[in-house]
This record gives sequence, structure tokens and C-alpha cells, in this order.
Amino acid sequence: MFGSVFLVSLSVSLVVVGLTALLSEPLIEYAGVDDAPLLFVLLFAITGTYSMIVQTTQGRGLVSVTIWTKTLNEIIAVPIQILLVLSGFGMAGMVYGYVTALVVVSPILFYYIAVVPSMPSRDTLSSLWSYAAYSIPNAFLGKIYSRFDILLLGALLTPAAAGYYEAALRVSAPAVFVSTVIGSALHPRVSHLLSQGSDPGEDIQNTLGYTSIFAFPLFFGSLSVAGPLITTIYGADFAPAASLLVGLAVFQLFYSQTTVLINVASGWDRPDVVTRLSVVALTTNIILGVLLTREFGPIGVVVSTILAESFRYLGLIRFVSTKIQLSALFPRPMFEQLGASVVMFVVVTGLVQAISLSSTIQLVLVIAVGAVIYFALLFLISKQHRITAISSLEATFDDRFQLK
Repeated sequence: MFGSVFLVSLSVSLVVVGLTALLSEPLIEYAGVDDAPLLFVLLFAITGTYSMIVQTTQGRGLVSVTIWTKTLNEIIAVPIQILLVLSGFGMAGMVYGYVTALVVVSPILFYYIAVVPSMPSRDTLSSLWSYAAYSIPNAFLGKIYSRFDILLLGALLTPAAAGYYEAALRVSAPAVFVSTVIGSALHPRVSHLLSQGSDPGEDIQNTLGYTSIFAFPLFFGSLSVAGPLITTIYGADFAPAASLLVGLAVFQLFYSQTTVLINVASGWDRPDVVTRLSVVALTTNIILGVLLTREFGPIGVVVSTILAESFRYLGLIRFVSTKIQLSALFPRPMFEQLGASVVMFVVVTGLVQAISLSSTIQLVLVIAVGAVIYFALLFLISKQHRITAISSLEATFDDRFQLK
């Protein structure tokens, strides 16, 4: 299977080389760099292969290795890029520096994978194609789904409305930070465990228990400080984005869970389930988005997005519950995070009413108090969170200084 990574990467890269040769002139004109075709091919081939190797490493349970390797990659890339740019290479220097860093750190991943690539069999390639036939459309649908709201607001209303939405979306983005990181690692992990005949239920339960650890407090926090937060970051002109932030925080709460469940379904070799549910979600978002936006304005598209994501979430819950116990999809840490978020909301709301948030410093202090309350409560009332926090710190220290 590992050999398939390089075969696919080589095949796609050859196709890209051919297309780049045909479109070299437009590419040079667009980028304004004579070496644009070469830079594009290098960046595509090396980055694509590196990404596949990272996924393989994560699938073997070595998530911490990939994290520190990415950090090392940045440490190597930035000085080289600066040196090349100052030497007169310009944009080409940025690409050469980045590609060089990827080539340098890749042997580290090979060392930890400890697998020698071999020529894949016809059955292996056939299996990969049956998966890619759905995974490729899924990536396309996901891209449309993620940008549809902004396009709709720009088409039906005004660019300003799209700007409000974009601002609120950026502020709510940290809600899915954890799910994005651990969700991508869960996909190959589930696939690897199933290939060994092992049950991935415990890994799925543990992941779902912590994937919304930022989403819960961000939603409840937005109920208290959405207005001051938006105007402090973007200015008074963006005040209408405050209501959108609350709605998008709800969406991100669902999305933090669906991101993981999508990777579970894909790891179970059922990308077709993701395709069907994504089509339903996108169709729902398009129909309701147009109707509700015309009737209620920007908040209408947020409501349609929440409904679309909730349909996809429920569909994924239904599918995954046929593979593992339903109770595993709602682990105890989720409810502990919910409880801590409610307490945080009560305290923060009281502080907002007491001091009225008349300055940026007051806003920062209130948010800091809320964060301290939330994580302190989780540490005090939850044995699982306490063990996870301590073990994560220990693992981070060991990985950084011992590189086991």
C-alpha cells in the first residue's frame, strides 16, 4: 500500500508536467516569473508526496512525530527562504526554500514509518481507485460547501454582507482547530486498525470526546462578548457581524464533530456515505440559503448552514453507530465541556454586565478570565481531562527533548 503513494504521486505529477507544458505561457504571465512552470511542478510533486507520507505516519499512530516534523520543516524553510530572497531569487526563492525543507525532513518520517515501498498489486490499485472515485468528488463538494455562503451573500445582497460573514467566520475558526488536527490523523488510524482486524471504537470515542473542546466555550463565549469582540478586531463598521458570529459558532460546534465523523467513515472505506451526505447538505444549503437570505438577510444563510450541517451530522451519527456503540459517539468529556462552558458563560456574562467592556484591555481580561475558568473547571472536575492534560505535557516534553 505504501508503494501506491509514490506510484500515484508520480502518475499525477507526470500529468501535471504535461498540463504545465501546455499552459506554460499563461502560467508565466499570471505569476510574473519566468520559472513559474518549474516552480509549480516542483511544489505540486514534492508537497503532494510529503502530504501522503504524513498521512501514512499519522496512520501508524505517530501524530506527535508529524507535528514536530512540521515544526522542524518551518525552522529549516524560513531561513533558507530569507537567504534565497535576499540573494535575488524572489518568489522562486520562497518555493525552493520550502521544497528543500520538505526534502530534508522527509527521511525522518521514513525512519518512523519503518516500511519499504514496493510495487502495488492490481487488486491494491483497484481498491484505491474505488475509494478515489468518491474521495475526489468529496474534496470538490467540500470546497463548494465551505465557500457557498460567501458567494451567495455577494450575489444576493452586497459585498459588505459577505465581508461581515467572512469576519465572523474567521473569529469562529479556532473552534475547529482540534478537530482539524486530530480528525485528519484519525482517518488513517481507523483504516490501519481495521486492516489489522482491530476495533477502532476506543480511538473514535477518545477523539470525539475532545474534538469540541474549543467549540463549546467559543459558542457560549460568543453569546456574551460577540459584539465587543467583533468591533474590537474589525472596527465599529463590522458590528452587524456579531449576530453572525453566534450563528457560526453553532455551525462550528456541529462541524467540529462532523469533521471527525467524516474521517471515520472514510477510514472505514465508505467515502460513498460522505458523498451522499455532502450532496444532501450542499443541496439543503443552496435551497434554504437562497430562500432564507432573501427573507431575513445574512442571518438566513447562517441558519441554512446550521441546518445543512446538522443533517450531515445526524447522517454520520447514524452510519457510525452501526459500526460502534452509539454511546461511544457521546463520550463523557463532551458533557463535561458543556457544563464547564455554561459556568463560564454565567461568570463572563456577569462580568460584562458589571463593567460594560469600555476598553480593549477589559475585553481581553474578561476573555482570559473565561478561559481560565473553563479549563480550570475541566481540570478539577474531570479525571479524564486531568490525565489527558498531564500526559500531553509529558509527551510533548519527551518528544521535544528525547525524540523517542
